[in-house]
Amino acid sequence: MWEIDNSFQLFSFLVSICAGIIYCLIYDFLRAFRKIKAVDDLTVFFQDLIYFAVIGVATFVLFMALSNGEIRGYILIGIFMGFILCFCTLSRFFVWLLCKLFKLVWKINGIVIDNINRFLDFIGTILTKWVKKLFEILAKLKNIKKPLEKSG
Repeated sequence: MWEIDNSFQLFSFLVSICAGIIYCLIYDFLRAFRKIKAVDDLTVFFQDLIYFAVIGVATFVLFMALSNGEIRGYILIGIFMGFILCFCTLSRFFVWLLCKLFKLVWKINGIVIDNINRFLDFIGTILTKWVKKLFEILAKLKNIKKPLEKSG
């Protein structure tokens, strides 16, 4: 006979709400990326396809952990409620914050790459000068070597 533990069901429901919030925040990451970088419809389709495949696997693992793989309505409702709760409250702020963060990272990345390019150009200029001097010295040594051979 089954013993239904109400406290574990409440725990499972709360965990599923948290999972729904996490699912929403992950999707917000994709939404922020799409706001910053324009993507075509095909790319959006494949991003969503991959997102739902990953979320499907995560939900399956959640069901395995919480109810031994049995599909429970309260877990599905909890996931849905968590997603909607996050979407209606945190999502707008989170997307805005991620957009600012992405812009900052790309700006810093651009600055770092520019500085690396300048440094490499500087090193290349110095090495070019050294190599030219080395060839000049080698050319002078060749000229010196020829008269020595003639006199010997």
